[in-house]
Amino acid sequence: MKKLLLSSFIACSALFASAQQTVFEESETVYSRETAGGLTLHTNGWGINFYTARYMTGFTKQMWHFELVGMTNSRQYRIPVDRGSYFYGKLNSLTFIRTSWGFQKVFIPTQSVQGISISYVLNAGITNGFAKPVYLKIRESNNNYTDQRYDPEKHNRNNIVGRSPYYLGFDDIKYYPGLYLRSALNFDYAGKSNMVRAIEVGLAADLFLEGIPMMAYENPQAYFITAFINFEFGGRKFDGQTKENTDQFE
Repeated sequence: MKKLLLSSFIACSALFASAQQTVFEESETVYSRETAGGLTLHTNGWGINFYTARYMTGFTKQMWHFELVGMTNSRQYRIPVDRGSYFYGKLNSLTFIRTSWGFQKVFIPTQSVQGISISYVLNAGITNGFAKPVYLKIRESNNNYTDQRYDPEKHNRNNIVGRSPYYLGFDDIKYYPGLYLRSALNFDYAGKSNMVRAIEVGLAADLFLEGIPMMAYENPQAYFITAFINFEFGGRKFDGQTKENTDQFE
């Protein structure tokens, strides 16, 4: 599955990058700035996204993109216990803070598809990975409970009674720097030209020099390939040009 997603990511990136011009390209910029944010759903979890963009032409913009996402493992599964539940074998909770720069270019404008503009997006940047160790409530020999960092050599279903409070483990967070790439199609369905109401669908790749341990008895993972869908809401700033130049967006 990951090889298929990686191949699709490369193919989509090459296809989008080859589309340098469209018949709808205009030399004048009608809007100067755009800002939006929203919810991210991806194949390994969910998160939030935000971007700010500067228009280079009426249909091309330069953007700075930020995301905060949680990353789960497809092999983790929940075990019910007396005090709630826990994920068996999970060593670390993984969070990514992504910062990237790139371009978004409209190749099918609003006038062509019943009020929906379609554009491609290409971004590259860095991923800041943070791995927080998992702490669990462990039953001792005297039947008292203590919060301990999960150790698969000592902890099992016979002595694990539940999850510890989430704040435990913050002192032991380990940082993993990496590279980030994303390629997407953006569908903007906003009814007004100064609004952003968009759904973005694409592939993302997080690549690390050092593998990140997530599950017991599995090799640390050095790359993550995910498919995602973003729901974006925001607005555009009018740059003060004449009304005649804005007719193309109505």
